[in-house]
Amino acid sequence: MKKLLLLLIIPLLSLGQISFEEIENKNDCHACPGFLVVTKNQLKDTITIGSWGQVNSDYTVKKIGNSKYIVLESSYFMGGVLEEGIHIFSTGKKDFLKEVFSKIYTTQIATYERIENSYYNIITSVEKDISYDFEDQYLNIQLDTIVFKITEPEETGIMISKGVRKEKYLIK
Repeated sequence: MKKLLLLLIIPLLSLGQISFEEIENKNDCHACPGFLVVTKNQLKDTITIGSWGQVNSDYTVKKIGNSKYIVLESSYFMGGVLEEGIHIFSTGKKDFLKEVFSKIYTTQIATYERIENSYYNIITSVEKDISYDFEDQYLNIQLDTIVFKITEPEETGIMISKGVRKEKYLIK
């Protein structure tokens, strides 16, 4: 009788558990994403994200308000530009893996300009640090930005500006 009861309880304990499986893309190129297979009970679907055929994202399940969501943090580097993103997907039965929020920020970029009558380049470097948290049903994002002007070959930068921007989004 105890074994029968245990066999009935174990599936109930795993009800609603979400599991992840990363699958490499057979194409191994810079712009080729990997595949994140997400399973919840009998529901299964795939999120396509990453580069070099890999899922190069951090992902977790978070409770936001009264619901659970999959939160992915992505990054993509190409041509001297680093982009970082926050992506949130639903885990509900009716809207499984529906994207409810997605935003990508350019977090590192450099521009080059020619100085008149000289062989030097002026480099303007923009760097952003992204942090976020959840409060009730809201996603709070903070962007700390610093802009530097650098004259080569010195390689010492002069800070042009620094600032903080805060954004708030309702997740539902």
